[in-house]
Amino acid sequence: MNVAPDMPPRLEAHGIHVRHGPGCDRCLTGAGPEQGNRCAACGTVHAVRQVDVQAFDGEVLGIVGESGSGKSSLLRTLALEQAPSAGMYLIREDGPDDHQNRFDASDQAIRRLRNETIGLVRQHAHETLRMRLSATGNIAETMLAAGHRHVGRMRERAAGLLDDVSIARDRHLDAPATFSGGMQQRVQIARAIANNPPVLLLDEVTTGLDLSVQARVLDLIQRIQRERQMTVILVSHDLAVVRMLADRTLVMRHGQVIEHGLTDRILEDPHMPYTQELVQSLL
Repeated sequence: MNVAPDMPPRLEAHGIHVRHGPGCDRCLTGAGPEQGNRCAACGTVHAVRQVDVQAFDGEVLGIVGESGSGKSSLLRTLALEQAPSAGMYLIREDGPDDHQNRFDASDQAIRRLRNETIGLVRQHAHETLRMRLSATGNIAETMLAAGHRHVGRMRERAAGLLDDVSIARDRHLDAPATFSGGMQQRVQIARAIANNPPVLLLDEVTTGLDLSVQARVLDLIQRIQRERQMTVILVSHDLAVVRMLADRTLVMRHGQVIEHGLTDRILEDPHMPYTQELVQSLL
């Protein structure tokens, strides 16, 4: 990671809280839920609880935790796919909106951010890709959403991106429905970076892939991140993936960050008992 010491974070979020349910006096007054992240009194689930995040240009930030820890809910919030119950979110674009809370942005501004500033790669490619549209068409579609209109340049851009993610030229006009899972993920990555977003969010992108396919996808992500010096936030339950890619890591449990630090330190000398158990069980 090459982070200039005087550069502000590319993105930072403060006090993110995601609540599913109305809440009650007990769980909204600071006492918090009594059963994990679920309030015993009213049943409200506090999926993310007062989480802070900072990520810099050229940095890969890992987020780990067991199922239900809140890591994917946090990522969806950072992707502006779901509104939090509370929190502030800043994204640096070197423009007048840098100091505005992006959670309060208009629908139009949020669409622009998701088209131009934040790339998202999901665990299941079918949630992002149009499976019956060609691979080239999928990339052109996201470029159209960002205002591109020159057909020739879009076609050229799509071809270059698909070449970069090792999709053979004779498959560029094929539909992702005819591709393997690993190929679909590579097309999804190409689509996510089509508009050169400075931020890339990855949600369990290797889960369900064969080990050899996982390795190729991870090598691709690592190469793209280094070449473009993107800010990457990676959610994974696989600590081997986090060890390979992440500079820093947040450990989540019951919706809260319970430990954070350099990835090597987290994995080799975890301080919290939960992190110790996580490392022992998953490595």
